[in-house]
Amino acid sequence: MKNPLHRWLMFLEDLSPDMLEVLKMEDPAISRAESVLEWLSCDQETLRLYELREKSLHDEVTRFEGALEKGRAEGEAKGKLEGRAEVAMNLLAEGLEISLVVKATGLPETEVRRLIEKNVESHPSE
Repeated sequence: MKNPLHRWLMFLEDLSPDMLEVLKMEDPAISRAESVLEWLSCDQETLRLYELREKSLHDEVTRFEGALEKGRAEGEAKGKLEGRAEVAMNLLAEGLEISLVVKATGLPETEVRRLIEKNVESHPSE
């Protein structure tokens, strides 16, 4: 009974009315929580609004997790593309033909040609 966490865990269990009274006397926060729960369970409109709020919060978490997963997937894809582009640039620097670079990296020929143009623009004297 002296540990607040234990009191809350006991409160969440289905307790006898006597034990609930002891917990409420021991911890005013538990008494307030019990009052709020009673109030919510008596008023159907308040209960409906509470459930809508909980659903809204759950939906928000789900949207956030979905956006996070999408961001990770996009980042992974971008990283793979950048890695393939780097390999392509290295192969081109070694004098490999464009068709072989396309085959080795899986990049479209247009992307390989774009990389060549980009490299020429950034190093015009070479």
